[in-house]
Amino acid sequence: MSLTSYLKDPTSVMSRFLSEHLPGVGDLSADYRRRLARYPVPVDAASARQRSEYRMLGHTIDHRLRA
Repeated sequence: MSLTSYLKDPTSVMSRFLSEHLPGVGDLSADYRRRLARYPVPVDAASARQRSEYRMLGHTIDHRLRA
């Protein structure tokens, strides 16, 4: 099962762990986005002339979390 599947399921072990150990993630995300807005976008996907490998990034994060 993929990490995304676990995160979409509020009853999964991963979702329960994150809820317990990282409460208030909505407020944290909003604060992060607000602070991040001050900085330029590091990579503009349209001008990079290559397809972003979001699946590979997801796999990499998934494997790192499982290690």
